Amino acid sequence: PLSIYKLDNSTRIYGRAQLDYLETALAMDSNPYKIFITHINNTTGGVPDQSLFITGMADIAERNRICRLMDQHGVSLLLTGHHHKGNIAYRLGEHYSEFNAAALHRRDFMGIESEGYWYTVEIIPEDGIIRVIPYYAETGEALDAYEFPL
Repeated sequence: PLSIYKLDNSTRIYGRAQLDYLETALAMDSNPYKIFITHINNTTGGVPDQSLFITGMADIAERNRICRLMDQHGVSLLLTGHHHKGNIAYRLGEHYSEFNAAALHRRDFMGIESEGYWYTVEIIPEDGIIRVIPYYAETGEALDAYEFPL
């Protein structure tokens, strides 16, 4: 009962055609659980670093449309990347969130790059949550989980 939508925003926009197609697909989707996955973070400003200036969406109307679609169609989570430091959770609405994952590679650069992580994502309907668990890539050690409402 899960739909995963992979979106292309590699040029920092989604584009009207993709968003129109997405809206049509969501309107026909009866699955109770939905997740979006895309490369560029939709939201910025969660930490004081380079994401304030060089990552995130170029078109605020498209960013807002993604949030509206998530709210309107019960999309619980938007998984994003690009921002290498990552591990940033945004609670965008009552029942939808964005998680910006860190890069797999470790690169120590003034505290603004990733320590290197990989993740598991668990959907737990009986608890009404999605749990994202980060692991250090070098050791496999699990860190504290992030939990988002379904």
